[in-house]
Amino acid sequence: MSCQRIADHLQETGVPCAYAIEGHAAPRGKRARRTLGIWRPARVRGILSNSCYKGLHEYGRRTKNLHRKTIAREVPAIVSAETWQAAQAVLRSNRIVSKRNSKIYYILRGMIRCGACGLTYSGGGDHYACNGRQLARQLRGARCGSMYG
Repeated sequence: MSCQRIADHLQETGVPCAYAIEGHAAPRGKRARRTLGIWRPARVRGILSNSCYKGLHEYGRRTKNLHRKTIAREVPAIVSAETWQAAQAVLRSNRIVSKRNSKIYYILRGMIRCGACGLTYSGGGDHYACNGRQLARQLRGARCGSMYG
């Protein structure tokens, strides 16, 4: 499954994401408040690609300092190394066949607004589509009913 489908499944089955479990206050900004508690594909991908789940914590991995060495240490594994490697293979496979990696440039992306839901349009395949049609974009409770998408 793709990260999008996993996020949709977790949202549909009512699995709370980290913010909902830990009772975090809403961060600043309109977008942060609207997406708080919603499973997003990027959040799923972050979990799947985190090496801590296979039992390896790497301190200093996200630094911008190129000369800083990372410190690796073992931690209790949540999944086996084989399962984690299989997830990485699926992520690589999904990235190769992803429509987002196409060479088409959509010049009006994010500039066109949907008349039905108010969200922006983005390019998909050979046409523009309303972002409210995607399941992960259900910020207002239901998919957009626009006929374009």
